[in-house]
Amino acid sequence: MRTPVEIFDDACRTWGFNQATRFFPIPDALSGLFEGRRTLAQSQIAILSGLFRAGHKINIYVDFVDSGELNAVADVRELWGLVGLLRGTVLLPLDMFSRMLAHPKVLPDIGDPSKESMHAQHTEGLVPDFDQLTASRRSAGQSPEPLSPVDPLRSRFASLAAEIAYDFLVLHELSHIMYGHCEYLQAKNGIPFILEVAHRSPTDAQDNRLRQAIEFHADKCSAHIGLSSMLSFSNEVPSAFAPIYSTPEQRLFLWCFAISGVFRLWGLRIDPSELDAEGYPPTALRFDMAMRVAHGMLRDKHPKLAAGFKTICHDAQDELDSAVVQIGGNRLAREDVIHLNDARTDSHVRAVFRYANRTLVPALEKYSYLQFPKVEQQ
Repeated sequence: MRTPVEIFDDACRTWGFNQATRFFPIPDALSGLFEGRRTLAQSQIAILSGLFRAGHKINIYVDFVDSGELNAVADVRELWGLVGLLRGTVLLPLDMFSRMLAHPKVLPDIGDPSKESMHAQHTEGLVPDFDQLTASRRSAGQSPEPLSPVDPLRSRFASLAAEIAYDFLVLHELSHIMYGHCEYLQAKNGIPFILEVAHRSPTDAQDNRLRQAIEFHADKCSAHIGLSSMLSFSNEVPSAFAPIYSTPEQRLFLWCFAISGVFRLWGLRIDPSELDAEGYPPTALRFDMAMRVAHGMLRDKHPKLAAGFKTICHDAQDELDSAVVQIGGNRLAREDVIHLNDARTDSHVRAVFRYANRTLVPALEKYSYLQFPKVEQQ
């Protein structure tokens, strides 16, 4: 019987990241960061494994793929669930948030921003591939290493935001495996794996509706579990993190800031005329749904916090938008998200959720390792 590492190595070559292989050996300078991220993923696996349905169990192996993209993949092969996290998924969010908090005008109420100073990296904007980003730094005669905030508290905020972003992506991929998405798509359509982000492929509208329903469900699980875990954290907060992590409001702000950052790296967009042609939900719609799920969870579990959700969420998004500008990016344009309110968008989302609850959920009962909830529209 082959080891999960051997299975992962073979799978890597089929996932379409320019034949990228497993990220191994990990350089000494990055080993602490990547092993910490692996441990975080394994802790989520342990939590979810405790929720397996009777008689349903799957082993999951998590590893890294040597590509600078912000992407991930879920796969099931030889009775193993595989989560492939691209190197850029670890490095890009950390680089972006570190550049932001190293700017003296970003989040001035956190720590001592006077310790920070302007740098050439504050003109780079949002680059969706870490290898492209570091190559451009080298070509400009600069160090490829990312900026680090000088102020310790600002550095901790950047690190926590990057960890939350990573956690969101890990939970999304684990949902694809544990709720049977991968095995169902393999059996139904011969689709061997699920990418976090993919270019459009020529499929029909019904197949796209299926794929979108699956992505919505994975995002819902990721947002719900990730934010719930943050808010239920009951251990004493270390004093070094207390100014940014002590209260539920601080944690919610941090979560909204981090998730906003992930989707800005991907680029927010939505075109109502293209919804049926998309195999994946548009990024703006995915972001909107994640925020709606968060709000719905708060209404159920934290009603007092839910009352202030819109204000906290808006403040976090506004601060993130300002931070994007300070590191050389563009402010979010009205036309990037205005079509979320389009009647065509609303009609499409309703159709996807009807399909999910009438067709997808019953079909997944056979494949899911966890109890499968309805994919409710928030």
